[in-house]
Amino acid sequence: EIHLWGFPKHVMIFMTPYQLDSTLEINDKLLEYRRMAGFCWHDLQEWLYGSESIKFKNEVFEKLRASNVFVRDWRTLTMDESRQICDRRWKQFLEYNFITFDGLKTNPERFVDFAEILESYDQSLAAKFYISAIFYVTILSMGTNRHHQILEKCRNNEIVGCFCLTELSHGSDANSVRTECHYDEGQFLMHTPDNEAIKCWAGNLAINATHAIIFAQLYINHVCHGLHAFCIQIRHFKTMTPLEGITIGDMGEKTGIWNGVDNGWIKFTKHRFHLDALLNRIATVHPDGTYQSILKDTKEQQLANLAILSIGRAAIVGKGAVAVQLAAIIATRYSAVRQQFRSANHAEERSVIEYPMQQHRFFPHIATSIALTIFHRKFIFICYKHFIRCAEDGRLPYEVV
Repeated sequence: EIHLWGFPKHVMIFMTPYQLDSTLEINDKLLEYRRMAGFCWHDLQEWLYGSESIKFKNEVFEKLRASNVFVRDWRTLTMDESRQICDRRWKQFLEYNFITFDGLKTNPERFVDFAEILESYDQSLAAKFYISAIFYVTILSMGTNRHHQILEKCRNNEIVGCFCLTELSHGSDANSVRTECHYDEGQFLMHTPDNEAIKCWAGNLAINATHAIIFAQLYINHVCHGLHAFCIQIRHFKTMTPLEGITIGDMGEKTGIWNGVDNGWIKFTKHRFHLDALLNRIATVHPDGTYQSILKDTKEQQLANLAILSIGRAAIVGKGAVAVQLAAIIATRYSAVRQQFRSANHAEERSVIEYPMQQHRFFPHIATSIALTIFHRKFIFICYKHFIRCAEDGRLPYEVV
């Protein structure tokens, strides 16, 4: 017989928010299999995450247990209810101040720990966290000193950002997005040429965002200089209504557990804004319309402009790692307590975890979750530290040292 139950218990840390009711009892059969483990799950946990990460996660979970805001509502919620709950929880997280944007520079490990906590508890909350982080890191890595004021407002939670790249007709092929930004008499005009160029699916956009990172094709005197990123204000602070020349809509209800996020779409009709909105680490536009880039090669410039997307892709690996962990935990625990059929010499039914076919189905996923966790944590640390170093040293994010 193969008794591999020792591993999943170490991931209890990921499940704690689901168990805010301390009166829950653990099934005797589950305890029996846990006692069969041939190794110390505490040691495995510390090897995977490190003592500091475990300590931090436990502190966060203790806070969650103590707050009624994070008690699980098991009803089937409407989209509006999901958003209201998600917003309340997000505001509570901001008040707790578990992590700060300044901490991203000094201790990126805590950012990864926090993302794993949110991902295991509520993917809508995790999405809000990722959106905020990507918005901040994009400005940090692609902007210059003139954007420090925006970064300061991010750190003080004075603004809410969103990230607008995907359009109705293009997303993965980022260089082919069709939103246009034209230089016009010392200012920029952002324009959506047709409905296929409407920016869509951006989280925070439908209701909460005050600012947006917009990727658009830059035109000066009818000459296209390729894809560039702009950080613009999209709503009035007091009324939260869109600025002139901006139309914002709601993508509506979604299948699954992302209904807490206000995904939206945005359309521009010759929206006018200041030249300083261009994130100009790579290229800048002077008041007279002169375009100046530190890169002469077009392909190299495209690579530099899209380098920030790599950190989002790396984060998706982490989402997959947590998803596999949770699925493996649920399947393994259920298989331990679910009994079916008696063998000839036993009066008690056998747990289905004892059947080789069942082990064959989900044991590999336990191993996969470990491998993904190890890879993701190491890789995302490298990404974070690289982007921070580039921002501090004035290098481009795609450069490898």
